[in-house]
Amino acid sequence: MNVSKYTLKQMSIYEKFKYWILERRVKKNLRKMEYYISQNKAIEYTMNKKILKNINKAYMYEELLIRSDTDLFEFQRKMSIKYA
Repeated sequence: MNVSKYTLKQMSIYEKFKYWILERRVKKNLRKMEYYISQNKAIEYTMNKKILKNINKAYMYEELLIRSDTDLFEFQRKMSIKYA
C-alpha cells in the first residue's frame, strides 16, 4: 500500500519525515535479513557457531521487519483516512 500523491501533498513536514523514516526502516531491515540469509547459503552447511549466529540474526531481522512493516502499513492507513 502506498500513500497517494494528494495525501503526500496534504501531510505536514513532520508526517512526511515520519513516513520517510518508516519506509527507510523497512528497507534496512529487509536488506539486513537478506544479507544474513545469503551468508548462510554461501557457507557450507556444517553446524558451526558462525552459521547458528547468522541464522539467529536472520530471525531477529525478520521479526524487526514484520514489526516495522506493520508500523508503516498502519501509518499509511491513518494518513489515507485522515486526508481522504
